[in-house]
Amino acid sequence: MRLFFLFIALSGAARLWADPAPNWILPDANDRSLTFYDDAHNRAAVLLFPGAHCRASCEQALGLWVEAANAQHAKVYWLSSSRQPAAAPAPATQLYNARVVARQYGALQEARVVLVNAAREKVWSGPAQSEPDAVLAVWQSQWLAGTSQ
Repeated sequence: MRLFFLFIALSGAARLWADPAPNWILPDANDRSLTFYDDAHNRAAVLLFPGAHCRASCEQALGLWVEAANAQHAKVYWLSSSRQPAAAPAPATQLYNARVVARQYGALQEARVVLVNAAREKVWSGPAQSEPDAVLAVWQSQWLAGTSQ
């Protein structure tokens, strides 16, 4: 029964994915990830959450979204901060993981790193080869400023 409801949720999410930024659905309290499949655009995304205990602070968190053009998979990673639990991987590690995913599907050259805020608005975009420090600098400035530009 649980799988049936998960299938319904994923089907609805796939239909809603016309936006450059995915429509996010928070997972169950015991679930740390949720996968969206979008057959129309031949891509998927995996949302990773540090944990249910940070759900309130996650509303203001920035996500690191890697979209690989013409690839089968894209991933969304939550960036950790001093306001969130340290359990989440470091952003540099997440960017490395994103590169591995893009390379795995032969799309590293086309892959883009996109920073989005909780309102799913793009705040920065750059090539997947971007240095983690450069991505971090943009993310930190957005977080500290509390903006969604």
